[in-house]
Amino acid sequence: MQAFVEVMSDGSEHVLYNRPGFAVFTRRERMSAFSKGRVLCHWHEDLEFLAVRQGRMRYSVNGEFFEIGEGEGLFINSCHMHSFECLRGADCAFSSLLVHPSVLGANAYLRENFVRPLSRNDAIACLTLNAATGWQETILRDVCAACEIMEGDDPAAELSVMSLAFEAAALLTRHMPAPGPLAMATDRRSLALRQMLGFVQRHYSEKIAIGDIAA
Repeated sequence: MQAFVEVMSDGSEHVLYNRPGFAVFTRRERMSAFSKGRVLCHWHEDLEFLAVRQGRMRYSVNGEFFEIGEGEGLFINSCHMHSFECLRGADCAFSSLLVHPSVLGANAYLRENFVRPLSRNDAIACLTLNAATGWQETILRDVCAACEIMEGDDPAAELSVMSLAFEAAALLTRHMPAPGPLAMATDRRSLALRQMLGFVQRHYSEKIAIGDIAA
């Protein structure tokens, strides 16, 4: 079966959570399962964690390109434009975990003191994860474990996955940089990219000039 990402007219992904009412999505996939071996540019409110199991891939976040391979992965923060593709035609196997901020922010205290400072910290639009760094290796393991749990028959799977998501968020919180002027510029760039992509998708059947997109 071909894998896909459902992108809405504003460029946002309609995330098809594994279980209704539980805003977590896990996937174990190969890039070759997607059309032309790539996932087109999109964004979502969810925090995204990805671990490469085999091969290499190239990804972009807010127009900047990076490469990751086996033993590496990445974190993409909420509402940042990103895409993925095979590297030089070679396939890549990966596990991914998407967690909506509402899952981590069950009450006002958690939302205000932990979830919002992380999900709205544009000094960390994305972060490459490497198994050679202890705390990052833990996140990569958590991603793979969450995928396995959601595919299994554990009656408490959701609770187990939530504990892994909280651990990953806690590790990021301990190591995330403080926001600053550069982060504000990144936030403006991310917003502009989302707006431009949304315009193109809403008017794709029309003749569009560069000036129309820039406006």
